[in-house]
Amino acid sequence: MGAGEESDIADFLRSNQHRLSRLAYFLADDEHAAEDLVQETMVRVAVNWRRVRTARDPGAYARRIMVNQARSLARRRTSGRESAVSEPRGVRTVLTSRRSLTG
Repeated sequence: MGAGEESDIADFLRSNQHRLSRLAYFLADDEHAAEDLVQETMVRVAVNWRRVRTARDPGAYARRIMVNQARSLARRRTSGRESAVSEPRGVRTVLTSRRSLTG
């Protein structure tokens, strides 16, 4: 990864941080879980930057990464693999809304 690519990633994350943070607070059950969700999403965006930057809507792609992360946390929680993190409260709402939109 070159310096230009790192700069592009940093610019993208900086310009989307507020929106990602708002979504994380909606999905998570507390401030610390939301902050962890934002950080994990930012790491995944950076790791998958080539795919993110070529997406039709990179911001939507990053938000999808976050929703998927929250869903994974919820699955781990319900399967008992991660008892210290509570189930994200907004995941059920997002999934229900998505199902109602798709029919």
